[in-house]
Amino acid sequence: MISVTDLYRYPIKAYGVERLEASDLLVGACLPGDRLWAVLDARGKFDKSEPAWASCRNFARGAKSPELMSVTAKTAPDGRITLSHRSLDDITVDLTQQLDRDMFLAWAKPLTRDGQAEAVDVVSAPGVGFPDSAFQSVSIMARASLTAVSQAAGRQMSKARFRGNIWVDGTSPWEEFEWVGKRITVGTAELEVVEPITRCQATLANPETGQRDTNTLAILHDQFGHQEFGVNARVVTPGRVTGGDDLNVL
Repeated sequence: MISVTDLYRYPIKAYGVERLEASDLLVGACLPGDRLWAVLDARGKFDKSEPAWASCRNFARGAKSPELMSVTAKTAPDGRITLSHRSLDDITVDLTQQLDRDMFLAWAKPLTRDGQAEAVDVVSAPGVGFPDSAFQSVSIMARASLTAVSQAAGRQMSKARFRGNIWVDGTSPWEEFEWVGKRITVGTAELEVVEPITRCQATLANPETGQRDTNTLAILHDQFGHQEFGVNARVVTPGRVTGGDDLNVL
């Protein structure tokens, strides 16, 4: 039996993992509140007059600045986000307000790696999140695959390295790749599994330290013959998912 063990979202793309007890899943949408905001860098392009999803190359990312992987987040019912990092005082912001966006950028500036483009704005787009995929996706990760990578690395890998939404137990390593092209149910929702997720340098960073300490890409390539971890899925029937719910392949 495959079951859900953990749920996460990332309110600001690349900044801040937030653990959830349960979440609604909406048709053709990211997990509610996931990657709702993105931090535009000085080299990025984003049309604020016609805001829409844009590629991750336009935004600050953990692949560029590994310290970002150490941020944690908590979203209040009114939408304000509290962000924490071990080297900074906590900050609570309402990113719908320009003053708070400016406060957030100033707070996060020390976390940006030297030589990276300056973060210049925090942006959103109506009704969409900013996942790395070109469609509104929910990502699913298997704990068995994480164990396989951890064993190959000789150290326990944190789930936070891989920025997944739904973590499951009860599979064999890499079994989730067999779901691509199939439909699954998770809780009361139904999803279509679209693609495996090709990983980037963000996964090299330890979320506890913000430092690159393990070449996960080389481990995936050399030990398993690919550089993929987890799968992206599209919600086709709405529902609710809670820790302990079953995942069934249809």
